[in-house]
Amino acid sequence: METLQAIQQRRSVRAFTDEPVETSVLEELVEAGAWAPSGSNVQAWKFGIVTDPQLV
Repeated sequence: METLQAIQQRRSVRAFTDEPVETSVLEELVEAGAWAPSGSNVQAWKFGIVTDPQLV
């Protein structure tokens, strides 16, 4: 899927399943976020992954 096509076809989701997300997918998402541009290339973000349903 092309980037522009993904942006144009995105949808908001407000109903989620209880199915857990695989660790490899979570790691890929964090890596994608780390590669995202930031203002003045500061890259001052922090990522946290919560998988415990009690904490979510």
